[in-house]
Amino acid sequence: MAFDTHGLSVLAHANGFTLWHYRTPDAGQKLTQAGYFDEGAALLREGDLVLVHANAEGDRAAGQILMVGPVAGDAIKVASLLSARA
Repeated sequence: MAFDTHGLSVLAHANGFTLWHYRTPDAGQKLTQAGYFDEGAALLREGDLVLVHANAEGDRAAGQILMVGPVAGDAIKVASLLSARA
């Protein structure tokens, strides 16, 4: 699948920083691939954090904390700060 804005919600917002939650059936490693979050360019800003609830394998959950990197036009880079599997 691709990024779906319906899975993205704001947890906190202050001083130009947003803490997001993103739920997806996609595998966690897919989220850091180039272009995955590009559809969210109008929402995400450099320095934002995204708490992710993703799919590890089968029905297992995987969690990640992603930091939004440079946003250039419609291109967004993210980096994984932490990941875990249930």
